[in-house]
Amino acid sequence: MANIIKSNRYLSYDVLRVMALFFVILHHAAAYLIINFKTAPGNEYLISNMVQFIVFAGVPIFVLLSGALLLNEDKKFDTKTFYKESFLFLVLLTIGWTIFYGLFYAVILPMLSGQPIVINNFFMYLLSFKGSDYPHLWYMYMIIGLYLLIPVLRLFVKRENKNYILILIFGSIFVQFIPNYLNFLTTGLDVTLVHFVNSFYLYPLMGFLPYLLVGWYLTNFKLSKRNRLIIYALAIIIVVGSFIALQLGYDMRDPTLYGLSIASLLWGSAIFLLVTTILDDRKTGSNTLISMSKLAFGVYIIHVIFLEIFLRFILPYEQFTPQNPLAYIIIVFLFVTILSYLVVYAISKVKYLKKIVYIKN
Repeated sequence: MANIIKSNRYLSYDVLRVMALFFVILHHAAAYLIINFKTAPGNEYLISNMVQFIVFAGVPIFVLLSGALLLNEDKKFDTKTFYKESFLFLVLLTIGWTIFYGLFYAVILPMLSGQPIVINNFFMYLLSFKGSDYPHLWYMYMIIGLYLLIPVLRLFVKRENKNYILILIFGSIFVQFIPNYLNFLTTGLDVTLVHFVNSFYLYPLMGFLPYLLVGWYLTNFKLSKRNRLIIYALAIIIVVGSFIALQLGYDMRDPTLYGLSIASLLWGSAIFLLVTTILDDRKTGSNTLISMSKLAFGVYIIHVIFLEIFLRFILPYEQFTPQNPLAYIIIVFLFVTILSYLVVYAISKVKYLKKIVYIKN
């Protein structure tokens, strides 16, 4: 019998990381149908939106995990080592993968498609991810920004400052998450809700920083059963309500899916809270799960390659019979996930290449 890996890894964290990865891939698979079949007479738009509203917690869960791990005051932390190793490595990795995907979209895909190569598209991708329907590297840039703040945050994000942290979290909810979510109510007016709130210049409460704080808080303080149920109920109500609103013509999709919405915050926090509560302090005892969790970053980075190949060359939806959007999304998900894991696993076994697909966690 193979020996079980001995580690102090929390089972809940590994489960959440793999779950978040699966959510992201499903989100991208569904996005293809949303982009290309928005005005189609069938159920493609309806079903793909339904899938996206279920899985849009992927990015929020990733950032919540970062907060739980990087702000852990019980874990030894050295600022110089963090910037020199973790931060600098992430910056170099982001530069390398951005250049790769710039070439992928500007050169490789046009060659495979028999289209002309426009070198300017390479530079446009570097600057704004232009040319891709799945600009997933935005996440890397966002994480770099958060990493810059980690040493500063660790100075005051401590259990003794619990109430101050709550002020920041709720401040962000009222300054950013709720206005972003309800901004559609003022669309077309001279001054939108977001514009009005931004006039107070409370920018420190904006962005993905609150997710770090929520991840830290939910990890360090056990909520009562009543409060957990309230969060679960609110999350379900607002996600279902958002989906219904979309069907009625009130499109709140962009802020919701990119994370800066009360729906994203609640849904991601609810799933994070549910998994960590059920699994509590249990340690990961599965070699397979540990491996899948460790390779999640690499799979996230390269999955878009296989997504583009499948959607463009192997089986576009127009050639899929029967025209079943849910079945198609599942097939795309399985193809992309399995191939991505196999390739990343192979790369991780090569001494000098494994660093491009692996971040220590």
